[in-house]
Amino acid sequence: MAVASFGNDDTMNVNSYLFRWNGNKFELYQDLATDGAYDMEFFTIAGQSYLAAAYAVNSYLLRWNGNKFESYKEFATHGARDMELFNVSGQTFLAVANFHGRTFNVPSYLYRWSGSTFELHQEFATHGAYDVEVFTIAGQTFLAVANFYNGDNNDDTSGDTYNVNSYLFRWSGSKFELHQELASHKACDMEFFTIADQSFLAVANSYDDYSQHNVDSVLFRWSGS
Repeated sequence: MAVASFGNDDTMNVNSYLFRWNGNKFELYQDLATDGAYDMEFFTIAGQSYLAAAYAVNSYLLRWNGNKFESYKEFATHGARDMELFNVSGQTFLAVANFHGRTFNVPSYLYRWSGSTFELHQEFATHGAYDVEVFTIAGQTFLAVANFYNGDNNDDTSGDTYNVNSYLFRWSGSKFELHQELASHKACDMEFFTIADQSFLAVANSYDDYSQHNVDSVLFRWSGS
């Protein structure tokens, strides 16, 4: 079990941890030096195990050497909050939700596995992206992004807002294209699921510009198009 540590009262340069199950409980197995870690994603490609870690600045890909995880690849991100690995069109991708750079209006990234590492494949516009969710409906692959905040780092906050739509992108065969905007308010999580023959996307809203934290979360249902 990997645990991402974001920081303490003094610094974001704190260790994250890898725990191993001993048959009865989890025990500390490895300290991982991290910088504002927010999410970790474990996966296996061609028999090799990796751990992708979303950091406050650039993020890292760690590779298992048979005994522990070692730093393998650094790749550009901006306050990454979430990562998700998935396969589409016979290729392996890693989606990264970028939260904040010099502004909250930073693009999020789609990385493609080249056979030895992840390479940037696509940037897509987001606003304080907090979560990514990849799913398939009727053979079509979608990527949903929870947008948290639309604003810049300057003294003029007149156009800044938590009432920012989240995005649903659809895979075109070579890239993701914007398919739908979903009304949301400081969205911080999304979850796709099916019940019987219906598909749903739950969006967790946490704040709006008017009622503050007293805001409903929303359940969207797929209409077929």
